[in-house]
Amino acid sequence: RLKRELAELLASGEADGTEIEIKGRNLANGKPAALTLGAAEFRPVVTRHARQVADLVRQLLNETPPQLSHDICDSGVVLTGGSAFALIAQTISAETGLSALIADGKEHSVTRGLAAMLG
Repeated sequence: RLKRELAELLASGEADGTEIEIKGRNLANGKPAALTLGAAEFRPVVTRHARQVADLVRQLLNETPPQLSHDICDSGVVLTGGSAFALIAQTISAETGLSALIADGKEHSVTRGLAAMLG
């Protein structure tokens, strides 16, 4: 939940002035605890993660056969899975020059693909 909320706030530009409540176990005393932090404080971590994903996409494109590269240049990159967020798509587009789209029903994309293969 936290990862999604942060990525959406940062991608929309609404992180400044927004606070996020984080709940979990206090490691010092082992008791449940809640902590409120400004969403913008997480920007460096989330941005670093998005850049790492974009770097991996760039590395894969360098190793991709020319005929497939042509298709990717024409169609762009489609992100799937629970970690496909607008901030990652924006970073991939900015760093590679490719369009990056998030699949509809991204959380279930892999399951639907496997079902189609086995189907």
